[in-house]
Amino acid sequence: MPADGLFGTFDISASALRAERLRMTVIANNMANMNTTRAPDGTLRPYRRKQVLFGLGAPGMTGSDELGVSFAGVLEDATPFRRVYAPGHPDAVTVEEAEARPDLGPEDVGYRFLPNVEMPVEMVDMMGASRAYEANVTVMNISKGLVQNLLEVLA
Repeated sequence: MPADGLFGTFDISASALRAERLRMTVIANNMANMNTTRAPDGTLRPYRRKQVLFGLGAPGMTGSDELGVSFAGVLEDATPFRRVYAPGHPDAVTVEEAEARPDLGPEDVGYRFLPNVEMPVEMVDMMGASRAYEANVTVMNISKGLVQNLLEVLA
């Protein structure tokens, strides 16, 4: 069923609301892990920032490949990790670790690798997601008013 007619605007806005809610969830996850430096198994592996990808269309909600917003996936940000020289810190790379791991070298000894999450960037992204969410709520409220006016005219 294509998203046209009386309730098509609601379907389109609902798909956008769902997408922005997911975006806010991913941003909140980034903020929560901005100091995470270890994997669940205890190895040194900083958290890598995630970003949401949206696609055109929402066939499940709007019945269309061109109307609405769909979730296309979550990508990891390839930005390099932050490096802080902190020899002796429990998270600093040791000589043994640098020799055992192919992704580390002798130049990394004594450095801590921190997640590539920056609070100002996350806050700006969160504000953008919040504004987009609010805009779609406004569209739904205006559409609701139009439907109510239509029903009053027909009644």
